Amino acid sequence: MRWRRRKAREQDFDRELRTHLELEAEERRTTGLSPEDALYAARRMFGNVTMLKEDLRDVWRFGWLDRIKQDVTYAVRTFRKAPGFTAVAVFTLALGIGATTATFSVVDSVVIRGVPYRDADRLVILWGNVRRAKVERRGTSYLDFADWRFFGKRPGRSFS
Repeated sequence: MRWRRRKAREQDFDRELRTHLELEAEERRTTGLSPEDALYAARRMFGNVTMLKEDLRDVWRFGWLDRIKQDVTYAVRTFRKAPGFTAVAVFTLALGIGATTATFSVVDSVVIRGVPYRDADRLVILWGNVRRAKVERRGTSYLDFADWRFFGKRPGRSFS
């Protein structure tokens, strides 16, 4: 039912455009132009009829919604014609969305919310330096930790 009204509106608009063009051409003919030249001048003065029709259709309905519908229809047709491309595109999108979600989850849990410890700003990392051919930074052993703890508790000594 809706398409009938749309078709009727389109026909009314076409009729109105033709009437305006004929009136303008008639006015040009009265100035002394031939019928062909008068029609040509009227069309030039009136402008691009197709663009006018598209602008009017945008007024009649949601133009952006219609363009989205056209884009989706075109995409579906293209994907049906090339299923290999479709599979690669869907896989790439899934991989990208998954990587983005994982990255945001890590950033959210570590940076935004912080670590789930009381006084988290006082957490430290202890490194031990091993001197061989060059100085290497490695994790520390429990014995080194015990020594640091012992020396840190002695009066007059503090590690800060």
